[in-house]
Amino acid sequence: MDKKQEFGSIDSIPSDIKTPSETDTHHSYRMIIISTLIFFVALGAIFLFRNQSANQQLQTLTNTLQNRNTTEILPTITTPKIVDMNEPWVRVKKGDSLDFVKAGDQVTFIVEAFSKDADIAGFDILLKNDEALDIVSVSSLLSDFTVQTFPSDTHTTVTGYKDLQSKQSTVFNNTAILSVVAKAKQSGEASLIIESLIGKEKTQFIENNSEATAIYPQNEGVSVTVAE
Repeated sequence: MDKKQEFGSIDSIPSDIKTPSETDTHHSYRMIIISTLIFFVALGAIFLFRNQSANQQLQTLTNTLQNRNTTEILPTITTPKIVDMNEPWVRVKKGDSLDFVKAGDQVTFIVEAFSKDADIAGFDILLKNDEALDIVSVSSLLSDFTVQTFPSDTHTTVTGYKDLQSKQSTVFNNTAILSVVAKAKQSGEASLIIESLIGKEKTQFIENNSEATAIYPQNEGVSVTVAE
């Protein structure tokens, strides 16, 4: 028997059987197509996510601006009040007897203080006026105290210190310590108040002792009506 006939002829091999090189080529094509599809799907998902995120940020910003436009109120001065008259305090009172003044007039305010038996050697008072008033002058009502004023864009600091030659004690007991003259600029309610704290500055009394103890008083302001 012929050995060639044992394996059959080459022509007898089925034509639909693919060679290894053809199989690898088709597999590569499929991988390229699948990878391309995955890439475009991922790209679309990223674009959609970013678009939604941008829309959400835009909506949040829009809501914030709308709320700001509807709720923002121009700043006004709130007149503080003394809570306990038996504890140290300082306040502004209107010195004139008039219930109101006219624009262009000058009005006098008095600063009174209570130190609860403490002997005072000095003080810092932070005066704040609204736009309807201009502070013209500040003077001491204590004969043995000298005062200096330090105006700024937001307030006026008044520093008072006792004459070193003075031997008498100075206990504030509803005591008038300052006279403040201001000019009314426009009609409406005009306020002059004492602030407890502005930046690093504080309203305080300095006690006459070896520690120079600082006393932080309550404070109170006042408003006047300015007529046209």
